[in-house]
Amino acid sequence: MRLRRFLVGYRRFARSGSVREAAGYGLFFALVAGVLVDLNQYVLFPIPGRLTCLWFLGGVVEFTLYGVILRWVEPLVTRERSSIGRQLA
Repeated sequence: MRLRRFLVGYRRFARSGSVREAAGYGLFFALVAGVLVDLNQYVLFPIPGRLTCLWFLGGVVEFTLYGVILRWVEPLVTRERSSIGRQLA
């Protein structure tokens, strides 16, 4: 489910399709999802704060890499948006 949200969000977010943009989207998604999920797990279960922080940092790295990978998997979406933007300008 999170992967689907990640993909749909990237399709809406992507403008130029650069690696930097894709990594930025992955980082943004990781920060939002990480705070919501990891903080929830920390509150609900008796796990140490250090483990929660490491878990969060792992998620940040993971989703940032997912963003970069997604840039190569979904190149058509960003190309279509870029060409449409140029036509309108």
